[in-house]
Amino acid sequence: MLVRIETDKRKCKDCGETKDRTFVGKFENSKDKKFIDADGGTWCGRLCPDCHRKKTKKNMRSLRGKKNDTSIQV
Repeated sequence: MLVRIETDKRKCKDCGETKDRTFVGKFENSKDKKFIDADGGTWCGRLCPDCHRKKTKKNMRSLRGKKNDTSIQV
């Protein structure tokens, strides 16, 4: 299978920074495109991998009932 690699710039919805992302193919469901950044992190929709990681950590702490949010670095 021939995979065409394309690089484009995308503005992250959360932090507002314009970052490079590279199209590397599709996921197993054959519908959604897969984009990665220079470090190999996967873009999640319009969120860059760094913002997605921070947002997920914050949400999981609140879902698990942690009251102390001092360990969250935003």
